[in-house]
Amino acid sequence: MKRLRIAAPQEFWSGLVLLAVCAGAWALSANLSGMRGNQLGAGVTVRLFIGLLALSALVVVVRSLLIAGPALPRLALRGPLLLTAAVLFFSFAIRPLGLGLTCFGTTFLAALASREMRLHEAVIVSVLLTVFALGAFHYALRLPISPWPSL
Repeated sequence: MKRLRIAAPQEFWSGLVLLAVCAGAWALSANLSGMRGNQLGAGVTVRLFIGLLALSALVVVVRSLLIAGPALPRLALRGPLLLTAAVLFFSFAIRPLGLGLTCFGTTFLAALASREMRLHEAVIVSVLLTVFALGAFHYALRLPISPWPSL
């Protein structure tokens, strides 16, 4: 039995991920209304765009089997993991820690996601963005966000 050769692994896996996203979106759009007479329901355009994206993804997968392309790069987990940690930190820390400490921690974690950012640069960026966020959201816009931890 002849083994299937993938000429462009990066495109192949990208296409498969897009197809998986399309399958999930199609399943989530199942409860949206369709055509009723000559009126478009909410689900018609959604499913149309999902179908077009799936067709494009299928073209990418087939093309990856026929035309040579780049190999898969080394998997980098530092960026996605630290950015996910920053978002989770913000969502869990904003109420107990207030805007100041939460903004600093979130910005610091996000800055560390890049290998090019040095520790002292991350601290400087975090301080500047924290001052900006406090000034803009708490003092200028007067949003009801506690600026500091409530004791």
